Amino acid sequence: FPSHDNVWYLIKTYNQIQPLDNVIAEYGSNIKVVIEKRNTIVASLNNVVNSYSDYEKNLFEKISEDMKPTVSTNILINRLSGLYPELKANDNYRALVEGLYSVETERQSMIELYNNKVKLFNNTVTSFPEIVFCSLLSFRGKPYYT
Repeated sequence: FPSHDNVWYLIKTYNQIQPLDNVIAEYGSNIKVVIEKRNTIVASLNNVVNSYSDYEKNLFEKISEDMKPTVSTNILINRLSGLYPELKANDNYRALVEGLYSVETERQSMIELYNNKVKLFNNTVTSFPEIVFCSLLSFRGKPYYT
């Protein structure tokens, strides 16, 4: 039978490795959530840009129609300000771009945390004598997030 010290060593090793395994799984899941947020923002940004482009095309057609000598500048400006959602589109665009930067920063931070835990985990499960115990419990090295 293993000695009392060996049993405690195995328990201690397991109790170090198992929480790391759980944290790595949690961080991996968090990265996936942030990537989904990023994909949602990119899709929204794409929609804003596409609608803005479509609107601009239609606006240019309306401007050329309105540029007749009989239309006063005030009427043209009022019509353009009513028709052209520049501020709203720009605010949406700005908000989406800021959100994208924020999510990208969050993603990079999460990847860094994940990879740091993977490094700690991999160093533990590939060290001797832990490698013997870890291989019996099917703890294997984890891949880094790239």
